Amino acid sequence: MSANYLDGTLANAFRHAMLSALYTKNTNSDLAYEFTSAHELNQINRNDAYLEGTLHSYGMMDLYYNALGIETAQSVDPNGGYWELAFAVLQSVLSDQRHVIEKNLGNLKKKWVHLQ
Repeated sequence: MSANYLDGTLANAFRHAMLSALYTKNTNSDLAYEFTSAHELNQINRNDAYLEGTLHSYGMMDLYYNALGIETAQSVDPNGGYWELAFAVLQSVLSDQRHVIEKNLGNLKKKWVHLQ
């Protein structure tokens, strides 16, 4: 697995949370968890290098925001529209950025951002 340009960013956090929220709204939280976590967990299990560095951090971040999206979808009106869900997810991600990895462009150094 290789990192893509969105890995570690706030945009990626929103992408994972929103996808998980949409799956939760359209199916249920168990299926949403199974589907959205499968890729990350598969990479962790198949790739030793993944466990040793940046890719592991990306995977853990993705799993965290998958769970945040599911939790957010469960907290909004199930009869509400998609815009309501998207706004709730955006609020959740923006209010909880502790696991966003900030990229230092030009090198491979990463750091955890702790905004509290």
